Amino acid sequence: MEHTLSTIAVLGPLVGLLVGAGWGFARHNVGYYLPRAYLVGCMGLLIYLVWCVPQWNRHYETKQKIPAEWKRNQPPEMRELIDPDAAETVMRILPLVVVVGGLLGGWVVGSLKKRKGYFWRGAFVSGVGALAYLLWCAYNWHVRWDPQTGYSGLDKVRVLLINLLMFVAAGLAVGWGWSFIGQDQQDEQDERERNPVHPV
Repeated sequence: MEHTLSTIAVLGPLVGLLVGAGWGFARHNVGYYLPRAYLVGCMGLLIYLVWCVPQWNRHYETKQKIPAEWKRNQPPEMRELIDPDAAETVMRILPLVVVVGGLLGGWVVGSLKKRKGYFWRGAFVSGVGALAYLLWCAYNWHVRWDPQTGYSGLDKVRVLLINLLMFVAAGLAVGWGWSFIGQDQQDEQDERERNPVHPV
């Protein structure tokens, strides 16, 4: 199942680009159809990322822990720069803070300025925070080491390519998504300028 989902995750955005480009050229409006078709194609990637979360969490909770005494006895040049458990804790808390902060910040600023665009920007930032956690889980699941089966994903070319395409696709989706949010806010501002509200 993992191979099927990962294949869909990689091919989905590529198919979206091709379909969007072809449809856009046929309709003489590539700028409109290309990003929208791409974002639809990224739904397969999103499903795969969500699938990776419980897989990684289950593996993280059950993996064999390295004894603390063994870690202390390692020479300085062999010790890890960042403790994996500390990094996992940070990456579980930080996205949650971003999600809550984005929603609250967008709602507060939007209410004060009476503009819905700020709320949608805050919601988008919250989505990016959630996406960061999904990518973190997917990456760790890909490069995991399983002492029971001897599986190691860090030295596999296929895993490295999937990680590369996954982050590139996610970055492109975030960029296009942010441009849509900005365009909606600009349209709202233009509408306010065309139809100003005068106090009675």
